[in-house]
Amino acid sequence: MREVNGALLFAVVLVGSVLTTAGSLAFSRLRATAQSWAAAVAVLAYAALLVFRPAGLVSSNAAVLAVSIAAGTRLGRGLRSRGALLAFAITASVIDIVSFTTGPTRWLLGRGGGSAWEGIRYLAVSLPLTDGIVPVVGVGDLFVLALLFTGLRGLGVPFFHECVRPLGRAARGSRGRAGRGRRLRHPLHGGRRVAVPVDEPSLAGADQAVKSS
Repeated sequence: MREVNGALLFAVVLVGSVLTTAGSLAFSRLRATAQSWAAAVAVLAYAALLVFRPAGLVSSNAAVLAVSIAAGTRLGRGLRSRGALLAFAITASVIDIVSFTTGPTRWLLGRGGGSAWEGIRYLAVSLPLTDGIVPVVGVGDLFVLALLFTGLRGLGVPFFHECVRPLGRAARGSRGRAGRGRRLRHPLHGGRRVAVPVDEPSLAGADQAVKSS
């Protein structure tokens, strides 16, 4: 049962992260004024959710994602330097560590082990398990993710191109290189173009042979 729960928790974290980055990417296409209004509405709606606490795990999870995406993306747009982004990342990490060790996160999770207090569902993306509501990833974590993702994109860091695409190229490896070639005019073939494999030493030798002829 513990392994199943671990797999579920990992899946929720993964899905939440993907939804946050995708939502941040879509939200960043809005104009700055529209982003500010949308972020303000999201924060006000989230505050009302904390006060009135309507029933329903779907609505609470959606609210946590929405306010994280809107607020994180809007504030991340204001980080225009690598130093500011690095300072925010370090500060957020320190606050998170302190919160989990001696701060409010430890206090909240200590109330019934994090599952007996139903109100915690409004502070994190949660799962309904047999022993109650279990928080998985907090609103602050998703907020930081959206902010850093937006800040990196604003600084010109191509996330997909630099982090994801190289994995595909590495997986293809030599298979892609083996199927490619370059056509050169070869003196032994009457000056006709012949395919030469893309291998740097061989290619250099073929070029030298063509030039010397």
